[in-house]
Amino acid sequence: MGFRFRKSFKIAPGVRVNLNAKSTSVRIGSKGLGYTISSTGRKRVTASIPGTGISYTETIPAKRMAPEVRAAPQESPSKAKKNNFLPVFLVLLAAVIGIGVASNED
Repeated sequence: MGFRFRKSFKIAPGVRVNLNAKSTSVRIGSKGLGYTISSTGRKRVTASIPGTGISYTETIPAKRMAPEVRAAPQESPSKAKKNNFLPVFLVLLAAVIGIGVASNED
């Protein structure tokens, strides 16, 4: 059994600071769409539909070495870069559900 330390502070609407034993992070955005920057250098973009458990997270790893030192990855011409439309789809779906719920409340 271990001991964990976690604390979260709301600074402003849509801005939250999260503290734990090893790092600190700042989250910018609402429940459905957010951007998180960690003290370890990791960046994360999250799109979700609140209340459903459906979410998509894309993590950008921390850059530990200078760009000049790191070798650039070699991409073969046969591998085309895929467009990932899942985050856009989730945001649009959340907006449509939110508009539907708001119109039903009136």
